Amino acid sequence: MSAPSTSVQGAILAPVVLPANPRDWSVSETVHWAKTSIPESGERIASLFLFHKVSGVVLLGLNRDLMKSELGLKYGETVVLQDALDALLRSVDLPPPGYAVM
Repeated sequence: MSAPSTSVQGAILAPVVLPANPRDWSVSETVHWAKTSIPESGERIASLFLFHKVSGVVLLGLNRDLMKSELGLKYGETVVLQDALDALLRSVDLPPPGYAVM
């Protein structure tokens, strides 16, 4: 018996209203964000988010090293994901990951 597929390719997504703060996103909400916000690599990244159970809190903790080592992304994919993540953080006025407020 094979494991259920975690692919989201070809899936029809119902309209989703994401919580304003990405820290509150569920895994399915981060998957939706990836599919709709990341050009070209969104399908693959969304599938990896689903497989690795990447919630909003986990998403906000990702850096390029983790994207490569834990998610298995290629260099170009990490750049595209980091750019989308940076744009998300700017849009909700959150500091970048690793930023310490004193």
